[in-house]
Amino acid sequence: MRALIVDDSRFVRSDLRSLLEGKGIECAEAADDPADIEMLRRGAAFALALLEWNMLGGMEV
Repeated sequence: MRALIVDDSRFVRSDLRSLLEGKGIECAEAADDPADIEMLRRGAAFALALLEWNMLGGMEV
C-alpha cells in the first residue's frame, strides 16, 4: 500500500511517515498543494491520502 502525506509541517509529515512505515505502508510526502498535484499528474497512485485540512481552502474536494 502507498500513502501520500500532504502537510506544510515537516514535523507532522515525519511523524505520520514513521507511524505508517511502522505498519509497512510506503509513503510519499508533499509540503504543499502544487507538489501533491504534480505527483498525481505524473501518474503516482496512492491507496491513502492524508491531507492537512487547512491546506484545502482553495481546492475542490
